[in-house]
Amino acid sequence: MSRLKLSPAKLVYGREIRLPKDNITGKIPTETARTVELSNINAIRNLTEKEKTNNTYTSNLQPGDRVMVLNGVLRKGVMINKDCPRYDGPYEVTEKLTNNTYRVKLDYDTFKTYHASRLIRYFSRAEWNL
Repeated sequence: MSRLKLSPAKLVYGREIRLPKDNITGKIPTETARTVELSNINAIRNLTEKEKTNNTYTSNLQPGDRVMVLNGVLRKGVMINKDCPRYDGPYEVTEKLTNNTYRVKLDYDTFKTYHASRLIRYFSRAEWNL
């Protein structure tokens, strides 16, 4: 390539590549500015990185609240009866457990544990102020 006296970019793209330019000042950054930027890259990544959590769904249900439970028969991509209700209930939350799970009282002596994403708060029609 030295015989042609052309840069590899000129051979591949047909023109010289412009260096990165600062949009505020309009000047090309110096080598020292680039090394400072590269030395701080981990701090910049930590600031811009989204906070990672293993569970992003949060709920504020309390013991004693009435909830509707997502019907376990319904699944995406499966032919189901359209008359089947999407949620069952209402049931009462008896206690809040760890990791966004709740213990729900289904019948007189039946308790079951559900994740908060499968529960919705129940509002009776008597509570509506129409």
